[in-house]
Amino acid sequence: MKRLYLLFFVLTVASLGFAQTKYWVGNYSNKWEDSQNWNPQGTPTANDDVVIPSTGTYQPYVDSNATCKNLTAASSSSVIIRQDRSLTVTGNFSTHGSVALLLRAKLEVKGDATWNSNSAINTDLTTQCVFHKNLTLNWNSNFDYAFEGDGKITFAGTTNSVITINNQNSYLKEVIVAKTSSSATVTVAQGNDFSMTKLVINPNNRFIVYTDATITFDNSGVDNPLDPWIESQHTGTDTTYGLKHNTGMFKFAGIFSQNPVHVELRGNGSYFNNVILATTHGLTASGNYGYPMVVNGDFTIQSGQNINVADLHVGGNWENTSTNTTTYPQKVTFTNKASTPIVKSNQAFNTLVTDTGTKALSFTPGVDVSCQIYSSISGGVDVYTNATFTVNGFTNPTNRIPGRWYLSHPNGVININNPSTVPFNGWLEISSGVLNLNNLRLGTLPETTFYMLGGTIHCDGIYLQSTFQSYGGTIVLESTGSSYGMISLPADSWLHTLQVQPATKTYHLFTDLKLKGSFILNSGEFSVKNPTNNNIHTM
Repeated sequence: MKRLYLLFFVLTVASLGFAQTKYWVGNYSNKWEDSQNWNPQGTPTANDDVVIPSTGTYQPYVDSNATCKNLTAASSSSVIIRQDRSLTVTGNFSTHGSVALLLRAKLEVKGDATWNSNSAINTDLTTQCVFHKNLTLNWNSNFDYAFEGDGKITFAGTTNSVITINNQNSYLKEVIVAKTSSSATVTVAQGNDFSMTKLVINPNNRFIVYTDATITFDNSGVDNPLDPWIESQHTGTDTTYGLKHNTGMFKFAGIFSQNPVHVELRGNGSYFNNVILATTHGLTASGNYGYPMVVNGDFTIQSGQNINVADLHVGGNWENTSTNTTTYPQKVTFTNKASTPIVKSNQAFNTLVTDTGTKALSFTPGVDVSCQIYSSISGGVDVYTNATFTVNGFTNPTNRIPGRWYLSHPNGVININNPSTVPFNGWLEISSGVLNLNNLRLGTLPETTFYMLGGTIHCDGIYLQSTFQSYGGTIVLESTGSSYGMISLPADSWLHTLQVQPATKTYHLFTDLKLKGSFILNSGEFSVKNPTNNNIHTM
């Protein structure tokens, strides 16, 4: 037994003895594998630390696949990895010099990788950098992975990786998140702005962003640009994996060849914080496997002629500063339940949905906003500025006007142009402004709450099933049709001022009518006897 322990001790000491620090001398040639270029002499192994100074006649070229433990490179030094060759660093990598990867070359770092001040990376076609732990780009480093071609940066291994960007103008090109442990993450820590062209998140992986900086997807000026993508390959309803953009901004910019940005989020749980669209050819997210593209913050359009997004959820504000205000996704759902979401520009939506809890979608003063279809899961619409909001239809087959509606600015306007009359089924509150129910009857369901303190409602008839007691404002009955219209109110209800001005139409009372204000007959006919007999009361 003692002999076994002694043998183990001797072998351990012997193995430790082979672990050395190798210094590049470079007076013989530029070949990494040439033992005479190192001090102490001998090509580095996986157990050896390597130091590359700036001195020597030659700087190292990796002509054969090479491995070392920790690598430290001084300012003005360089390491060049030849075509189809690889350099594997099993420990940490730290450089103040330059690293060049030629055609199909590979640099793999299994510890932390750091580019310090005055350092740089230069890449050729189809190169790879593989990082297992942290990547740090310090101030005044030049990490521009966009020389040309489809170069890739892969985050691999089983441990967490943190990306820290402390320099300016870093370009990571294509980033692949490929951890082999489902608990491992790749996180972007607080730091400066940087750019990339493509982000691929493998199944059971997470890319988490905790920086206030802007991450720009931009291929302008790249020699061989790729069509940019954000692709999360995680599928299913599990929300654990995918893109987790918690702070800061994603900006889509550049020419993007002749194709739009392609965002493909295959499963549930991925989300953006703030998004800016500043492209030539727009954005598509049509292949999202039934899940919406979720933007928890603001969505801003600066340019981009086509937006092909089947279902876009926006948790913040909407702004379109481009010249094309009819650029819209197929469906936009506003989801901010903590504060009031605002549409800050003219915009024509296709389907607009509010899911804002106790909050309501509002509008910047002076904007003109419309939608072809409106629906509400929760919350509603609040026109408290001199904005105009127009709805041309509602989601079938509900056959009602959903949500909460508020109108309180003297120059605020709500236009409803539904093909047929549908009643309000939530909350309607008007204190100022104009509600135009164009050739439609003003209707409410029994559970509807309706307050009117001022303002004007233009409509073609009245059919209220909920109690209505108006203390201000005017209801104007008008129509381009000729068939008769109806006026029907529940008991204990009254109007304030009623103005009748159809072209050729007759309005019939179906119930008693109480008025607190004025009755004005400008045109048309007002009947109190046919088809039923009812009374008008003034209060």
